Amino acid sequence: MANTVTQHPIHQYTPEQIARLNQIFQPGGASDVGFLAANESVVTVCDADDATLQKIGITYQQIADKLNAVMAKAKTISNHHLLVGQRNMPIIVEGRLKVEYLDNGLGSQECPFGDDAKGSLNYKVSHLQTRESFSFPQLGPHLIEEHNFFEGHTDYRMEPETMCRVLELKPGVNYKHSTVKEQRWTPSDHCGGINKEEIKVTQKFPQQELIHAVALAILLPYEHYDDYKYRECTIRERDILRKLPVDYTPAQYAAAVKEVDEMNALFDEEDSNKKCWEPGKESCHIFVAEDAEIPPGPLTVFGHPMEMPTLIKGDFRNRTVVPGFAQGTHVYELETVEEAVLDEPKT
Repeated sequence: MANTVTQHPIHQYTPEQIARLNQIFQPGGASDVGFLAANESVVTVCDADDATLQKIGITYQQIADKLNAVMAKAKTISNHHLLVGQRNMPIIVEGRLKVEYLDNGLGSQECPFGDDAKGSLNYKVSHLQTRESFSFPQLGPHLIEEHNFFEGHTDYRMEPETMCRVLELKPGVNYKHSTVKEQRWTPSDHCGGINKEEIKVTQKFPQQELIHAVALAILLPYEHYDDYKYRECTIRERDILRKLPVDYTPAQYAAAVKEVDEMNALFDEEDSNKKCWEPGKESCHIFVAEDAEIPPGPLTVFGHPMEMPTLIKGDFRNRTVVPGFAQGTHVYELETVEEAVLDEPKT
């Protein structure tokens, strides 16, 4: 057993590195709660968990793969619920696992081992038949797969035996999930009233579609409507021209160039010399003449599935969200979305 235990990657660290990890993992180090309980050793915890997995015949990779599958499938199911206006439906994965999102209120947590991984969500997985459950952070699959670490005995401990029972893991089974990609219209950050310049530009693109007789969709081959005016310019040239009046002087032009270049240098803008408009970067403007509710159900625009828009009614303190479009302009960008393939529910 001793030789097996020493195969855990934690034993590849030097004594100095182990001491540093123990210090970082303690409460108040990399997190307020800590990745280890007070006075707990990362080597002791890792060796004990390693022995447990050897006893039950399950690998770190199997557990990480299954957790990633549960997260991906839960996100796909949640997105489908939102698409048809069902916001409070339970998320049932594979017909037997109930997945809940937990709000930790603590923001994003970075990997304590010093790599770039991070996560902000927490999940609870419950088995519908046995009623047994466990919780894990979004960072959990990374910690298990890359560092073979289930955390110490804290509030965020991931108990490997419990996880294996709830997830019904079996030795030698591959738990990687499949994904499928499709193009879908997703909301951009541009939404507002219709202005004259925007209407003028859309008249150059006749491709239109009437949605449920209440909204007109116009397909535009650029990301933001006013970029079409600068389609032959680079981003830098566009930003300069935006600062100038129609009858600008050489002095005004020089001042605008100086200001834009200083801002680009300050924020390290590497894309300033790219063209404003790149063919294929399509966006869809949806114009609504008056507040209109869209019937619940799958919504397609120009043959592509589209996320259901939302209209917030009421004041900020007491608001309700209903399917529909607010009066004005809604912009959706055509993006490639990758979703998990859902398994057939098991009975």
